[in-house]
Amino acid sequence: MIPAVKAKLLDGKKGLIVGIANEQSIAWGCAKAFRALGAELAVIGFPGGRATLLETAPGVGVQDVLAATEAKLVVPSTVPQMSIQETHA
Repeated sequence: MIPAVKAKLLDGKKGLIVGIANEQSIAWGCAKAFRALGAELAVIGFPGGRATLLETAPGVGVQDVLAATEAKLVVPSTVPQMSIQETHA
């Protein structure tokens, strides 16, 4: 788990995370850290070789991602919000 931080150094910044294989991957750790620092994130994967929107950060909608990336993404009927647990030190 990522400790909660008081200084949101990435507050208002937007990020796109690609390549999360599982919860032990470096990309997953980066996503947790960036979110803990205040970044708004979206997660893109490539199942079947096509860029697919897999998750968004809380408060970030599908339309926000599409507008920010201008990418041709496959968007499933349901795109979950990532659940990133923070610990409070």
